[in-house]
Amino acid sequence: MIEDEEFSFIEEKFMESKKPRREKVALMKKATLCGICFGLSAGVAFSVVQSVKTVAFKPHKTSERITLQVSEHPTTEPKAEKTEKNKNGKNQERNFGFDDMQKFYMQLDTLKEQCEKSIVGISDYSSESDKQQYNTQHQMTGTIIANTGTNFMILTNYNRLMSEKVIVHFFDGTYIEGKLYGKDTRTDLAIISVSLKKLDAKLKKQVKVVSFGDLNTLSVGSLVFALGGPNGEMHSVEYGYISGLKSKKSVEDYQLDVYTTSMGYHSDGNGIICDAHGQLLGVISRQDTSTENCTFYGIDTLRQLVEGILNKEKLSYVGITAEEIPEKILANHSVRGGIYVTAVAENSPAYKAGILVGDVISTVEGEEITSVLGFYNCIQKYEVGDKITVSILKNPFQNPTKKEKILKLKARDE
Repeated sequence: MIEDEEFSFIEEKFMESKKPRREKVALMKKATLCGICFGLSAGVAFSVVQSVKTVAFKPHKTSERITLQVSEHPTTEPKAEKTEKNKNGKNQERNFGFDDMQKFYMQLDTLKEQCEKSIVGISDYSSESDKQQYNTQHQMTGTIIANTGTNFMILTNYNRLMSEKVIVHFFDGTYIEGKLYGKDTRTDLAIISVSLKKLDAKLKKQVKVVSFGDLNTLSVGSLVFALGGPNGEMHSVEYGYISGLKSKKSVEDYQLDVYTTSMGYHSDGNGIICDAHGQLLGVISRQDTSTENCTFYGIDTLRQLVEGILNKEKLSYVGITAEEIPEKILANHSVRGGIYVTAVAENSPAYKAGILVGDVISTVEGEEITSVLGFYNCIQKYEVGDKITVSILKNPFQNPTKKEKILKLKARDE
């Protein structure tokens, strides 16, 4: 047996390095620096990749919905005249004197000055020569109803626009190009947009967005003001009172409230109706020539349509004009509700489905219809291109027969 000691001369021995401490510290510093550099490089690379990824795959953000500014200040009713006691202790009416008249006209002048910051002149042009004559030809009234942060939105009449190219004239003499943003042909409304970048800072601060008032507080005798161009002349002002409350005017798939005033009707009149605080109550209507008085569409029923234009909403369209059911039909006990069709637009979804004048629409997708506005709100629940089932009563005067029609909705103004 061979002893281990005999081969002890070939035993490998590992000994600790004898390098100086200074060299060890230097090596550690280099290792740390390399680590930091690597970390920074990796971080920068990761950030770049994430940025590219974010830009490339960033979801499209929908713009914030534009809503109209409704005033918190209530529409005020005319105050009753104070009465005084005569010598016999009986009430004696106070006469409207010169001082009262002077005070009234001073208030009227103040109102006009306030509202002029919300009112603009608009003229269209089709050529450069027309553009130079903007201040004397085809001018009409517009009202600033919204500030989107990038544009002023101006409400005006559509049927007076001969071109989509327009010049907008502000109260301080500034004039600038605008463009047709949207329209609703059935109500003769158009929205003009003007870029805020084109206006100086001082004017942007001075311009006022009009507030929408509340028509529910009005009554016959309420004082109202017509501003813009009520008598056909730009920047004219008239005043009067409400002489007739809320008749209905039916348009395609919708219904408007029409108010009558004591002010005269002018064929070239246009503009807005306000209360004593400058709150917008309605838009002067020039479509009804059956009365000699100035009439206006109430802003309550217009607001929904205007917001639809502002937000570029694709409104579902059926193509009927309807009204509340006549008394003769209501006398028939088998008719329980619905709206009475008075017109059907050619090539509309209703026309293609076989709906006729004289039919009564009672339900849409099983939902009962009791008013024209209810019908409009119901069809707006569905998307353009959807097929909906509508219940119809044929021959509602004598022997109503229930039918079901399928309508394929299309977009308005397509």
